[in-house]
Amino acid sequence: MKLRHRYLLLLFALLLAALTGCQGGDAAEKSKADASNAASQWLAMVDQSKYADAWNGAADAIKKGGNEQQFAEAMRAQREPMGKVTSRALEASQYANNPQNFPPGEYVELKYKTSFHNAPSVEELLQLVKTSDGSWKVGAYFPKQNQ
Repeated sequence: MKLRHRYLLLLFALLLAALTGCQGGDAAEKSKADASNAASQWLAMVDQSKYADAWNGAADAIKKGGNEQQFAEAMRAQREPMGKVTSRALEASQYANNPQNFPPGEYVELKYKTSFHNAPSVEELLQLVKTSDGSWKVGAYFPKQNQ
């Protein structure tokens, strides 16, 4: 599982690098706002331990990583030791259209600064992808506790 986690972090780092070079605009700003709203809804499900709902509402990238039960177990292992969310603030968002090393499409990366009851400083990274129906779905989620 650790190798898989490193692989996902590497993919996320590549997306971050690809997004850094992308330019904005009104359409990009709207995409970032829409993706942020979708992320907030998805995070609310995770915050409430509604892992089945979060898995069902996730992008294929998460679903390909394992079935609903495996996702729930991984989320419990990551999130429950941190306790309840006490605050969350969006720190950064980046938009990319057809970034290098990723399947064609629109992507938004979001970075949150989050405090949990048992983990006061956590960086949550989310990668969202725009689906064929025009909705935004979470394709990757990485909570990282800051020391």
